[in-house]
Amino acid sequence: MSFRFSILSPGGKAFEGEADYVAAPGAMGGFGVLPGHSPMIAAVQPGLCSVTVAGAKRHFYTGEGVLEVNREEVVLLVDEAQTIEKADEAKALIAERHRRAAGGTPR
Repeated sequence: MSFRFSILSPGGKAFEGEADYVAAPGAMGGFGVLPGHSPMIAAVQPGLCSVTVAGAKRHFYTGEGVLEVNREEVVLLVDEAQTIEKADEAKALIAERHRRAAGGTPR
């Protein structure tokens, strides 16, 4: 069983398709969404979002935003999103975001 899932940012769609499971960096701690999840809206913080599709995991760095679960689909609306190859890459992107927020110069 799967559900329709999208990651949307001002830069466009980072992901759109069927997902078996989504793990997101919630503002109050990480959480997961499975098919049939109750409707909800949750704040997300910058971090690693993992999407399981047909048993394979895909990783995304996602910025601040909200995740909405309804009966038809799950949508993650964030201020930035980027596909990453390895989960560890998210740490460097989070550190870069903190530098930018603190007024530091980007690499």
